[in-house]
Amino acid sequence: MRLRRLGANLEHLNPRSVLERGYSIVAKVDGRIVRSAAEVQTVNGCVWHLRAAPALARVESKEDVD
Repeated sequence: MRLRRLGANLEHLNPRSVLERGYSIVAKVDGRIVRSAAEVQTVNGCVWHLRAAPALARVESKEDVD
């Protein structure tokens, strides 16, 4: 029983499960995950990992938040 519960907890953390819940994961073209807007520059490309398939995007502008 405990092992099954631990497995379910791990499944919630699986990136694929996060996408299934409607979230996206944004990565740079080189595959590194973007954790902050400060990590991307305008006109650079990035990849949005969505539930169905990845989508390529270009950063045209961003807001710097203090």
